[in-house]
Amino acid sequence: MLMIDWPLAIMVGIGLAVLVGVVGGYVSARLAVIGSERRLNRSLKRGPADV
Repeated sequence: MLMIDWPLAIMVGIGLAVLVGVVGGYVSARLAVIGSERRLNRSLKRGPADV
């Protein structure tokens, strides 16, 4: 029979959840920044050439 140390398991689960949330938020923020930069570059290229 496998005995699980529940407080430790709960802490590890919360830690993993926080880690996944932080990484997911960072990745989505990076993708949003990259997308807005692409949009900005596209609008700049479409605009007047003499800046």
